[in-house]
Formats: sequence, structure tokens, C-alpha cells
Amino acid sequence: MIIFTMKLFIDQSGKVEDTSKNTVLAFSNKINGSILIKAVEKRKLLKMFREQNRPKIFTFQLFSILIYELLVKYKIKNHTVFIDIEYPGQNDLIKSYIIQLINKFKGVEFTNHDIHFVLVGKQSQVHKIAITGFRKNKAEYNVLSKDIVNKIVFLSQFMSKKRTGY
Repeated sequence: MIIFTMKLFIDQSGKVEDTSKNTVLAFSNKINGSILIKAVEKRKLLKMFREQNRPKIFTFQLFSILIYELLVKYKIKNHTVFIDIEYPGQNDLIKSYIIQLINKFKGVEFTNHDIHFVLVGKQSQVHKIAITGFRKNKAEYNVLSKDIVNKIVFLSQFMSKKRTGY
């Protein structure tokens, strides 16, 4: 039996670490989708990271969680995922967070070999979807801080067992 996988591209508009602006993550293939986290929600989460003395890891963990949430909300399967390189040098860390979230919380099935980082480009369909959602402050799903705190706590516990440099 041959199983064909399709390519799915993910892009971000409005950096996660910019807590004065909303962030939209979008995906594109034959279907499109997006999620949004409002600036006020990001500030609540950043406060939590600061209280734990871990503000440097905020960006990478939240970005990873949002990718996971995007995949789960749309029940993505049988795809190879290509994520735009938003944080050069951090791809392995981000991928490890995504895989840990998938292993713990389920909802989708991806392995290390299914997730890749590429330069998507401003002319791509996924970039157009993300930037449009960002400019209109609109996405199909909104992510609330209260809905992802458990994932942050999990990653914090997981990473405390593993030395990350953050």
C-alpha cells in the first residue's frame, strides 16, 4: 500500500514576541486555515513566563504551541509540514516542542520527519493568507491564553528535565 502525503505550508504574520500586536498563523495547501492570538492574550502569557523567570523562551514555546493548535484545530493529517523560518537557529528547538506537544496531547500524528523549515516567501499563498488575517485582525479560530496554559506548563516541566540554554 502506498500512502501519499501532501505538502502543507505554515506562515506567521505579526511576530509572537511583539505583544503590542496580534499574531496570525496560517496554513495553505488545497485548503487554507488560520488562527489568531490577540496581543492582550500574549501579554498574559508573557507575564506568566516572567514570573517563572523564563522570558527568553516565551517566543519559541508560544510559536510552537500555536503551530500545534493550528494543526489540531484543522485535524491535519497525511501531510508533510513546511514551516516558514521565523527564528533562524531555533528550528530544532521549535520542532522538539511541537513533537513533545503531539506526543503528550495527541490530536494529530506527525513525526520528526514530517516537519521541516523553509523560507516560504512573500509571494506564497500561505503568506497572503497570514498577512490578510493579520491586517484584518481576523482568523477562523482565536486562541485564548487560558486554553494553552496547560501546554506551557507541560513544556516547562519537560524542558526543565532537558538543558536548553534558556
